[in-house]
Amino acid sequence: MIRDALIWLDEPDLCETKDAIEADDPEKDQLSAILQHWHDLIKTIRVSTKELIAHATAGRSGSGLHDALRTVAPGSKGDTEVSPDRLGRYLSRNAKVVVGDTRLVEDGKRAGGKLWRLEVISPDARAQ
Repeated sequence: MIRDALIWLDEPDLCETKDAIEADDPEKDQLSAILQHWHDLIKTIRVSTKELIAHATAGRSGSGLHDALRTVAPGSKGDTEVSPDRLGRYLSRNAKVVVGDTRLVEDGKRAGGKLWRLEVISPDARAQ
């Protein structure tokens, strides 16, 4: 209703402004890169933070996942390490954030640590 009135008054469309802001979101871009590389490498298998790092490290030569994880959770021993603690906090902060057709969800615990997996969201579920 407000949007229509603003458009009628020849003011900027609020939805277009919102889309432009969302399109220029470096944090969402980082999460998008992680989720895409995660899906390419691990699919929807649930993993601990340390297992995620191990998968990313095993495929390090050309692994976009390792590079993406290192960007959001750099380790203290140089450029090649990923910090499990920082990564765990990052995953917790970004749980349930929808990017494209995926989101990260907490999926239980093992040995006191959280398990994570990607969830592919159907278009019907996204509309709710």
